[in-house]
Amino acid sequence: MSDLGRCFRHSSRDAIIRCSKCERAICEKCALPTTIGYRCPECMEERSATRTISAGRAFLGGSVGFALGCASTLLIPHAFGYLLILAAVLVGSGVGYIVKQLIGYKSSEVVGGLTAAGFIGGAFFEPLRSAALGQNFPQTSFWPLIFAVIGAVVSWMRIRS
Repeated sequence: MSDLGRCFRHSSRDAIIRCSKCERAICEKCALPTTIGYRCPECMEERSATRTISAGRAFLGGSVGFALGCASTLLIPHAFGYLLILAAVLVGSGVGYIVKQLIGYKSSEVVGGLTAAGFIGGAFFEPLRSAALGQNFPQTSFWPLIFAVIGAVVSWMRIRS
């Protein structure tokens, strides 16, 4: 018998390690590897339950996040000028908060990525639209891109955490 005693799920098996979350003794069959150690099946279920969102919520969150990110990048950089960096942090955080509410306060890297893509897409919308319509390439500043990158990073971090 090991120093850890018996597995809490299989009383006939020796424990080889403790769960990195709940500290219960687990056997080789129960030990599930994670990036920060081994977890028992119960703790792994908890983790996946908080991370899993339905396809409908993911679609809604991703769509709204993309639309809000794109719209804010199209509208805000022209109104704020040099206060753009502060505005980007506030807007990115606000968009992340709204989207996180829509997906039920669960984290999602996919929804966060779609939201971030909306911010970046908004920065390139006008040049791409002009090119598609055969118009002269508009004289744009780098501020919308700076706003988009900061807003994208802040919103993505808020949604994925």
